Amino acid sequence: MPPLKIGMAGIGRLGTALMKQFDQVKIGTYVYHPDIKKAQNFSRQFQHSNKLEAITDIEKLDIFLLVLPASKIEEFFDSLLEQNLLLSNILFVNLATSKQTSELRQKYPDLKLMGMKFMGHAQDLLEHGKGLFITPERNNVGEKCLGVVNLFNKIGDVCYDDEAVVEKINRRATWYAIKASKELENSFTAEGIKPIYITKAMDSVLPEVIRSYSKGNLGHFGNQIALEMENNRKDK
Repeated sequence: MPPLKIGMAGIGRLGTALMKQFDQVKIGTYVYHPDIKKAQNFSRQFQHSNKLEAITDIEKLDIFLLVLPASKIEEFFDSLLEQNLLLSNILFVNLATSKQTSELRQKYPDLKLMGMKFMGHAQDLLEHGKGLFITPERNNVGEKCLGVVNLFNKIGDVCYDDEAVVEKINRRATWYAIKASKELENSFTAEGIKPIYITKAMDSVLPEVIRSYSKGNLGHFGNQIALEMENNRKDK
């Protein structure tokens, strides 16, 4: 059986991170962008990537990854349908965090759709790989659906769960990260700390301490502060 032909729309941060990981495991991917030069410049960064010469070439693909903002997916589908392209053989994979695949199925019942959401931050995926992907398609055993699961298993781990959990986790983690950043910045600014020191604390100390804490390897200094925090909590 010939390998499945994979395409992708979306060359932002997540699209770039995914393409880097696919490229490292030698997965060939066709990139579509309405600006052919942007598609060309993007695909040139990766050894196993090629641009789609025209949107009509999408008909030759088996799997198409939608790494687009949630607000752009329906616009993309509408543009495809307006051109009367043969889309019945393509499995479209929705990666937009805040766009539920069930909503797309209701609006586009003739298209084959699958949800596969990325939990985490695109920069982390870009630099470290080992992504975590969530799909609700536990009972979908079609060849192309299994092909998508296998595809993402090659660059990370795939878990079966409700799509909504991804937005919940990403949103709450982002909220707390911004809250901590704002509180730290305001605290240092009120004390008259130099901006260069604040920047270093924000882009180095804070994220690396969070990463170390999550992995259970804070180190002596971090563990000492964690112990102080625990003792203060008990005293209250």
